[in-house]
Amino acid sequence: MATTAKKTTKKPAAKRAGRDKKLNVYERILCVMNAVHYVQKDGQAGGGLQYSYTSHDAVVKAVRRSMVEFGIVMIPQSNEVKQDGNRTEVIATYRIVNVDDPSDFVDVQSVGYGVDRQDKGPGKALSYAKKYALLQAFLMETGDDPERDNINHSAYFE
Repeated sequence: MATTAKKTTKKPAAKRAGRDKKLNVYERILCVMNAVHYVQKDGQAGGGLQYSYTSHDAVVKAVRRSMVEFGIVMIPQSNEVKQDGNRTEVIATYRIVNVDDPSDFVDVQSVGYGVDRQDKGPGKALSYAKKYALLQAFLMETGDDPERDNINHSAYFE
């Protein structure tokens, strides 16, 4: 009895990962947007504050797999840091890069604030900036609506 060997061809890594190497960075961002829509709030503010929030880790977890699948990475390009007592402000630029063509990228600007009495303010500010850069770049919903906040802005301008 003769046996026939089935010839298998190994697909390139890009095809195994489900991505088309010909997609540009904007098309890859769109693919991630199609894959990730909403990030569940997973944190609860302490210290007498009554609100929930979406953590940095929840945002990264929501988007990471799709970014890998569609061949894009996000790396910091520049950070401007200002320290005022225990408050750190970071103005950051993150670059979303097409891994198959590193000359194909888009920059995303973000701002983050971190308040800490010890040495964690800069890290908090950087995490906040990265979280919001990801949320904005991929238009992910979190259930937060700053426009619904009932804040009297006129008090700040008097």
